[in-house]
Amino acid sequence: MLVLTSKQYDSNKVRPNSYVEYFNNDQITAYGQILYFVEKQDGEYYCLVKAFSVIHERVLIHVASRLSMSNFIPFKETTDMTVSISNVKSKVIEVGQYLCKRVNTHEKKL
Repeated sequence: MLVLTSKQYDSNKVRPNSYVEYFNNDQITAYGQILYFVEKQDGEYYCLVKAFSVIHERVLIHVASRLSMSNFIPFKETTDMTVSISNVKSKVIEVGQYLCKRVNTHEKKL
């Protein structure tokens, strides 16, 4: 089960960036930031999302090893849109001006 929160709810930063997600909407696959949740007249729940556009020209590269860090996606904010909650596919983490698709699962609590 995917638990979603909005940016407004998560303003106290209990969980870092738990309001950024990957979604499909009207044949568009994109990333965005959940601003609010709304219930439409049809009874279905939606998120008001600040959509992000991927900047394909900018790639994060580790200089010493010359490796491309493809799990970090450069982005810029675009427009607001509504997305059905059922179309949200997964969460991603915002790290500076990048979105991280795969969170580091190798870290362990010491």
